[in-house]
Amino acid sequence: MKKDDRGYTLVELVIVIAILGILITIGVRNLGVLNNYRTRECKSKLVSSITELRIDCLSKSRKNTGTLGTADVYLDIYMSDGKVYVKKHWPGKKEGDAALESEPILVSKGRKTKLEFHGKSATGSDVAITGDSISIAFNRSTGALLSNDSGVYIDTIDVITGTYARKIKFQSKTGKVE
Repeated sequence: MKKDDRGYTLVELVIVIAILGILITIGVRNLGVLNNYRTRECKSKLVSSITELRIDCLSKSRKNTGTLGTADVYLDIYMSDGKVYVKKHWPGKKEGDAALESEPILVSKGRKTKLEFHGKSATGSDVAITGDSISIAFNRSTGALLSNDSGVYIDTIDVITGTYARKIKFQSKTGKVE
């Protein structure tokens, strides 16, 4: 009997390495697409929550006319453990009832999402907003954004997942969210 001890040829080894390289490249590219999807999804859910709040402020709020500190209906947007949550606050059913708040709603997937908040003063100059959370409320009569007690309006929220970023832009005078 004749024994064949040739093993693999150099050509076969190069072909296997090339196939593995192609598969790894596709996998890494899909990971980037997944992060981009997560960023878009988080932005979409935030815009939806903010728009829902604006409608609620215009229809049900009793005191949303001064600043954010005096608003009945407002939305907290915050980060915890690399995830983004929203929590809505609204007044009680009857005058004098305690305000209610929703359970935190998860708006991001994965553990890499972060938010950056940017504001503008009443004079229009850029103001840094630090921290992991922000509250948003709208004026009941005009639909405009309410400023915080320092007179700062939210201007943009950057949603960032890995290297992908999406921007939520606010029009302070009209309350429009883009």
